[in-house]
Amino acid sequence: MEQAINKLASWYGVEQETLDDLAHDVAQAHSVDEMMRAKASYEVQHAKVETLLEAIRLVESTK
Repeated sequence: MEQAINKLASWYGVEQETLDDLAHDVAQAHSVDEMMRAKASYEVQHAKVETLLEAIRLVESTK
């Protein structure tokens, strides 16, 4: 179980970093079109991060 949690936590860290980068891209967009594309990518990445958090919680709850 610990190995699964550690692997998920590591994966979460990478995905969270990507999410932070995308948030920066949204904030630094130079046009509405660029901002909308960045925001769409951000939303997809946010869903990944939330799914990983749910998976971590699920594995922790089954320990």
